[in-house]
Amino acid sequence: MDTGTTGRRWSPVPPGYRPVLRNRRFMRLLPGLLISRFGDGMGGVALTWLALQLAPADQRGQVVGLALAAYVLPGALSGLLLGRWCARLDSRTLLITDALLRTVLLSSVMVLHRFEALSAFGYIGILAVSSLFHTWGMGARTAVVAELVDEEDDRRAANSLLYSGSQLSLILGPAVAGLLATLVGPDAVLAANGLCFLVLAASLVGFPRLGRPPAEEADGLGSMLPGLRALFGNVRVATLIVMTFVVAVIATPVDVALPVYVADILGGSASTLGLFWTLYGVGGLVGAILGGALRRIPLWPATIAIAFGCGAAVLPLGLAAMLLPALIGFAISGFVFAPYPALSITLLQQSVPAAAMVAAGTAWSSMILVAEPIGAALGGAMVQRLGPQPTILISAFAMMGVALLACLPSLLSRLIRRPQPTGASDA
Repeated sequence: MDTGTTGRRWSPVPPGYRPVLRNRRFMRLLPGLLISRFGDGMGGVALTWLALQLAPADQRGQVVGLALAAYVLPGALSGLLLGRWCARLDSRTLLITDALLRTVLLSSVMVLHRFEALSAFGYIGILAVSSLFHTWGMGARTAVVAELVDEEDDRRAANSLLYSGSQLSLILGPAVAGLLATLVGPDAVLAANGLCFLVLAASLVGFPRLGRPPAEEADGLGSMLPGLRALFGNVRVATLIVMTFVVAVIATPVDVALPVYVADILGGSASTLGLFWTLYGVGGLVGAILGGALRRIPLWPATIAIAFGCGAAVLPLGLAAMLLPALIGFAISGFVFAPYPALSITLLQQSVPAAAMVAAGTAWSSMILVAEPIGAALGGAMVQRLGPQPTILISAFAMMGVALLACLPSLLSRLIRRPQPTGASDA
């Protein structure tokens, strides 16, 4: 007798991901997006390690901080300065432009370095130009996902899938980068990063235009106003972006201090640095998969818990010069942080009209990315004056403190609303 269960087949894929995996247009674009993320996973290790090699001995922290800042700050500023031109382009064109620029300039780093024509500040300049369209490319990714995936829960799954792929890239990319940097040099790893972006550009050839704004919305800096109004006209989104900005500023010094910590405190190599980011990716992959499978996660409490947890997880790096506890703590920080990007981007996609999605995604990315060079500059100065371990400790305690401060409005609200004792109103 058929009890109604004989026709069911067990599947290792959680139900929340199945509609996304059946979306042919999204799945067609997914490999190119993930390969470019793999390139970024390799490039993160190579970028800082090459900066260490090029820097004068007494300016290592500053040069690493400037290199990290150069890789994101011009892109954040271009979100506003190139509004007249970029807002007229569809998402596909923006993605191709960003990918090709990165391909050419990151590959040129290896050529110049091999001919001994690359200085520390020339390197920083190339990184700055390579990031020029990256914020618009990030906004275009947000718009593409919103257009290709319609349902709210499906978008959360799609964003989680993308972030899970990014975390897998952080597992494989740094490990490959550490090995290649040791064998052939970090400049070759950056060239490989550029080739990964070339794959993304090639995957978009023949893909239809996506997310092109109406002509009346593509006029100068005003093209971003609908996105900015959507961001700050929504209380939840505005609160979230302020919280994200502050946490990004105080967390980025850890990224600046890490390569100096590995080289000077642990006596490690580029492979050791790659191992740190690989384990961060392992933790992030597990956290992202679990976060995407959960249908409902309270956003604001989750954000506070993530900020506190990330700070607590990196404390072992600042407290001891021991490799194993540092690796475990860094992996845990990746696990804790993992659900956050998918949750925040999903909220953005739910809150912004489709016509303003590219502008809103670019405005969001610009504001968040501005926090990174601020944090990188702060981290470079801190590493130079205090050393890597005190820098990590200060950053960790600051993240935990911000999380605790974020709890205060809710606690005060509960105290104010607490019911009065019986008879108090009869006096």
